[in-house]
Amino acid sequence: MQREAEEGVLFDVQYRPPVRPKVDDATSVRYVIVHTDGEAMGALWGAENGAAGFIQTSTSGDLGEAVADRWRDRILDAYLHADKTGKAFDAHQFINNWSDRISGIGSVSLEGPYEDVYGTVKRLVAAR
Repeated sequence: MQREAEEGVLFDVQYRPPVRPKVDDATSVRYVIVHTDGEAMGALWGAENGAAGFIQTSTSGDLGEAVADRWRDRILDAYLHADKTGKAFDAHQFINNWSDRISGIGSVSLEGPYEDVYGTVKRLVAAR
């Protein structure tokens, strides 16, 4: 993004979000299965270290991809909001907040929460 200074000089404003935490297959995560119209679309997961993500099921097709993109956008928005406010992102609280908001409303439902290691969650979701 470019801005113009008082003297008419252009300068670039750069924002670099903080590095997002990572997980490996042995990391413990909390997750919920996201359903649309009763069909599993994937798993929304979060770890103690603040890492979060969405794993799409292999059978959910284009709708699953759209759902996955929306959840990834929500996660990114939450990370950016946390950075802007100077607060640490709490992935478990993020999942809890969405579970409270979505519970039984419309065509989207969340099953869980569950806890397991990330590698197992990936395998379970891929098998759906």
